[in-house]
Amino acid sequence: CEEYEHKIINIIASAKFLQNFIDTCLSDAGFLHILTQVQSKISIDQLHEKVSAVLITAEKRLNFDSLPVMQQNLHRMSQVQVQLRNVYRQLDIVTKKINKQANNPLNIDVIKALIGVLGKSITALGLDENGVIILYNNSQYESVKSIINKCINLKQIIEKPILQLAYLVSFGKECTQHPGLITALEEIHSNKSISDIKNDVKTKSRIIKNSLSFGNQGVMLCQLEQIKIVQKDLISINKNFQNIINTIEKGKITYIKSTTLESLLLLFGSICAVEFSPKDELFIDFNSQNEKVLDILSFCQKLQPKIETLIQEGEGKIKEAQECLKNPLLMKQCQRQQRRKSVQITTAIVASILILISPGVWFGWKRFSQEQVRWNAQTLMSSIGDVTQAKDINEIRLMRDKIKQAIASVEIIPNSFASAYLAAHQDISKFRVQLDPVEKRLQIEEDTAAKFESTKQLAMDAAILVQNPPHPATVWNEASNKWQEAITILESIPEDSFVSVDAKTKLEQYRNNYAVISARLSSEIQASDSIENAKKLSWEAVKITQNPPHSSTTWKQASNKLEQAIKLLGTMPKNSPLYAQEQQRLQEYKANYTTINKRLIIEDNAVLKFKQAQKLAKQVERIAQNMPYTLAGLQDALAKIKQATNVLSSIPSGTTVSVQASEVVQIYSRNYNTIYNRFQAINTCSSPQSSDCFDANYSFYLESIDSSLSSL
Repeated sequence: CEEYEHKIINIIASAKFLQNFIDTCLSDAGFLHILTQVQSKISIDQLHEKVSAVLITAEKRLNFDSLPVMQQNLHRMSQVQVQLRNVYRQLDIVTKKINKQANNPLNIDVIKALIGVLGKSITALGLDENGVIILYNNSQYESVKSIINKCINLKQIIEKPILQLAYLVSFGKECTQHPGLITALEEIHSNKSISDIKNDVKTKSRIIKNSLSFGNQGVMLCQLEQIKIVQKDLISINKNFQNIINTIEKGKITYIKSTTLESLLLLFGSICAVEFSPKDELFIDFNSQNEKVLDILSFCQKLQPKIETLIQEGEGKIKEAQECLKNPLLMKQCQRQQRRKSVQITTAIVASILILISPGVWFGWKRFSQEQVRWNAQTLMSSIGDVTQAKDINEIRLMRDKIKQAIASVEIIPNSFASAYLAAHQDISKFRVQLDPVEKRLQIEEDTAAKFESTKQLAMDAAILVQNPPHPATVWNEASNKWQEAITILESIPEDSFVSVDAKTKLEQYRNNYAVISARLSSEIQASDSIENAKKLSWEAVKITQNPPHSSTTWKQASNKLEQAIKLLGTMPKNSPLYAQEQQRLQEYKANYTTINKRLIIEDNAVLKFKQAQKLAKQVERIAQNMPYTLAGLQDALAKIKQATNVLSSIPSGTTVSVQASEVVQIYSRNYNTIYNRFQAINTCSSPQSSDCFDANYSFYLESIDSSLSSL
């Protein structure tokens, strides 16, 4: 019993909900209009199959064969993207209308959205034997929750492919606008791998790290020229690395820009295509091999600090060589230092041998080695400049790494007999004092850079949202919020940060974009408000004109309301998604406006005719009061009554005076007979002035004509 009681309670609750829901649907004119207009017919499972087929055949590879081939490739991807985006937009409406707090997610907005997606495949709404609300597709049925879950699942499935296709189309169009890039893609045929670039950098590193030949000016000149060539190559590689690091974006998807492609071409050579793998990872096809974009980014991030260090060392070597070539005394001094260093190395070897001979020598040599470590650490620290004068974030990273390297090298000095531990401990304290402002500045710059990168993702998301307009106000509002969020973040970036210049440029662009999107949003909101106000005015006009007849004042009020409604719909911009569907409503309002104005004219004419009859009635009354009667006077009265009767008879039914007009016509007919009889009686007299013509001198009674008209 308890089991069945619980089951019955569920069924009753669902039935009540369903009854209320049906009543809501029947009272919603918009819902009934949707039912008459919908044409499509596809079940949620069929939609799944259709989308799966589209995704299987969808190209997620942008080929760089030639410009015509590339344009055809972009056209196909754009068509698929539009198909998927339309499905996504309809599914998004369904999921946003769900009442997630309620036990039952169904409401009239959800049904409208589901009909927008599935069309006439939804044939009925009902309950199953357990009281679960179900949707019918002819004889087949499925619970509302199940259908909604499938909609949510399908939306999640197509979200990433839409972003990928949107990116590839946008990226492809960006590339086609750079003829030089297209030409380079077609003409460059060389190939380099990541290993090739690593080996190339190692070779250049050996050239820079080789000792200068201070004893031979000719050899030094050759070394100088060789270092300059290597330095130029390293600067070019570093520039390309920096551009790759700055332009590869990581968000919901990883993507590159046309400028990234230029740097990749210069580094790796021929590029065949850009594509997304089945695991949704972005790859670049270098003809001979594929490289994951994130692997390329990681490679650049790891190798760039080493290249920057080599560039600094190269600059030092070039400067040292040039100064020595100009100053022979300096060259001799450098030669002596070089020899001294060589002696130190030799001494170290000898000391190693002596360690085996004498413990005292061992402790002396150990202290000497520790002092050498301290001296090297101090030399390294002296090469570190002021953090406030750093040119970019990588220079600060290099400062931090050098300080940490210096600290790490000195920390290994043990606290033992005759060691340099105390002096090393003091060095570490000094080094850490220098490290603190460097790390703080680096943290600020990294946080700022991360903020700056997040604004690019927001901008990308906002741009993708508003592709292929028109869109409803909800889409424009979401895009507007993303632009506003990006602007707020950019405004918070400090003036002295490395990205502040780029941030200001982006800020100006984003503000312009935000203004455009906000204008569209305002336009859509205004259009929606105009529609709602027009509906309200139309409903008020319909309401006050129910159950006619009505006075001219009422018809005039209704006419004014419809006129305002027509003006509101007439101001709707043509680029609004609501424009097309509201044109039918506008035509309906115009037709109703014409009908009401006709009724207003009819009512005005009817009242005017009634007043005209009233005027004739008063003239007849004056004739009846003027004795003795004459044949001419009575003939005039008969003519006026006849005229008044004709005027009243021409008043159409359905006016405020039509019923009264019918009653007065009957009174006029009786009064006409009364006057006519008196006219006949007087006509038999020899003369109305004769004493025997009593009918001319006695008044006759007319039914109250004026009282019948007094209401006017």
